[in-house]
This record gives sequence, C-alpha cells and structure tokens, in this order.
Amino acid sequence: MSDSDSKRDPEPRARRSNRPPGRGYEVGVAPASAPVPTRRSPPEPDRLRRIARGPVLLAIDAEVERRFGDDGRERVVALLPDAHADELRRGRPSALEAHDIDAVRIYLEIASRVLGIDAATFQDFGRVAVDRELAPFVKTLVLPGSLPDVLRRCVTIVSRFLSFGVWTVVKSTPELGTIRVEDVGVLSPLLRSWYLGVIEGIVRRSVSPDAVVVDTSSVDAGPSVLEIEIELDTPPSRLSGSPVSSHPGS
Repeated sequence: MSDSDSKRDPEPRARRSNRPPGRGYEVGVAPASAPVPTRRSPPEPDRLRRIARGPVLLAIDAEVERRFGDDGRERVVALLPDAHADELRRGRPSALEAHDIDAVRIYLEIASRVLGIDAATFQDFGRVAVDRELAPFVKTLVLPGSLPDVLRRCVTIVSRFLSFGVWTVVKSTPELGTIRVEDVGVLSPLLRSWYLGVIEGIVRRSVSPDAVVVDTSSVDAGPSVLEIEIELDTPPSRLSGSPVSSHPGS
C-alpha cells in the first residue's frame, strides 16, 4: 500500500457535519435546545366576565331602530367606541353573541343622551321586547299562570340573560311578589329599568294586564342589590274572560 493510500480513509469513524447542533436530524436524538413556545394568556372565560347575553342588546338595538329609524340608530352607533361598535356597524347584533356589560351600558347611555330616552322609556322597551326579540326565550313564561308560579319560572329564565347576579323570589302571593337580585353592582340604572319592563311584560301577559313592576331597592341594601316588586292591580279572578260565579256567597 502506498503512503497516499494509507492516508486515505474511505469511511471515517465520525463524520463532521455542517448542520447546526440541536436540530434533531438524527433519528432518536432529541434536540439539544428545543425552542420554548411563547405562552399567551388564555382569553378570559365567560364565567369570569360580566356579560349580557345576545338577546339583551339585540332587543334594545332593534327597538331603538323601530322608534327612531335608521338615522336615529346610526347616531347612537356612530358614537360607540370602536371596540364595541364593529358588530353594530355591520348590522343587528346577534342573539348568540354575548357582550361585555360595559358595552351595553355605553350603548344605553349614548342612546339616552342623543335620543332623549329616559328610564321610563327603557322600561317600555323591556315590556315590548317580550313579544318581539325576547319571545323565543320567554315563551314558557307568558303562558297563563298564577303570580307565584310565573315568578318562580321567571327568575330561572330571565336571570340567564346576564352572566352574574343571584336571583331569588323573596315574596310571592296571588297579588304581590318581590324578586331580589344580588351582585349586580355593575348594572346601570337604565339597564335596571329595562329589566323591570321585561318582568312587567311577562307578568302582564301571563297573569294580569294591569300588573305594575317597580324598583324598591333601598339605599341601605347597597348598589349591588336590585329589589323588584310586582303588584297586580286587578286580581286574576276578575280578569276579562275569567269565569266569575254569579251565585251570591260562592
């Protein structure tokens, strides 16, 4: 063997590679320094957020358009912060999409200021919504029934329009009822009025057309408590169409 042949190594024991180390090209070899993925904070789950379900803003926005026309609605939407206005600028809000409670509050405040809508009118908004945008969600509540039965079902269904608040029927007779809602400190006065109207609309449809619903919250209870009193001016037995006995003493 010549000296040149002895210096030629046909298959070196260890090959040098130009590949950068730690890439894991060799089978079964873990990368020397795997890249650390960037951890992003997960979106805040709905259970931790204060939100109003889609039907709330949908019903309010639709009623603004019905009463004040497209121009009136556009005056409100034009003043909304961009973070809250994108969906409304594309059209009606979706009943399936929840909204931060602050977005609803801002909408109501702008509508009140620009269009002159007061608390009594927002309560009327809630009443008429029962037969319109809220109808699919409250259809079991507007069936004829006694006040105690309607209020019991009402707190179960209507409370779902918000992701927060603890609803309790604290008084329930055939002529008078009281609902107490706790942990609603972020609920604006105008949205509280709208809720009064929703409950009033339900009770007028199911129990008595003369039902009156008022906010009886006391200052001592604090801003996080809403107390709703429901009173029937006309007892159910005297409603039009109800059977009334003609026999004395019966």
